[in-house]
Amino acid sequence: MDAMASFRMRIQRQHMISKVYKDNNKHAVKQNFELSAFIE
Repeated sequence: MDAMASFRMRIQRQHMISKVYKDNNKHAVKQNFELSAFIE
C-alpha cells in the first residue's frame, strides 16, 4: 500500500472516531441537561 492510501485510511478512521465521539458527547450533554432540569 502506498503512503497516500494509508494516509487516506488513517484520516478516514480519525473522522469516524471523532464522529462517534461527537455523537456520544451530544448524548451526554442531553442527559446532563435533563438531569439538571430534574434536580431543579
